Amino acid sequence: MTTRKNFTITLDSHLVREAKKRAIDLEVPLYKFVEDSLREALAAGARTSPISQKTKAARTSEQDMIGRQS
Repeated sequence: MTTRKNFTITLDSHLVREAKKRAIDLEVPLYKFVEDSLREALAAGARTSPISQKTKAARTSEQDMIGRQS
């Protein structure tokens, strides 16, 4: 049996609306849709993570700026 824990996060309102619509389309509760989506994202790993890509881009940009200042 899976143990669940309640917690609060702040998300973009458009993202929440889209998630609710998708959950309705799939005929699953919103928590289940979010839970499954999060599991899929974590299973995909860093290779597809938008956060990792943004972080990498930011570091490259910072390195470029430092190189120009030298």
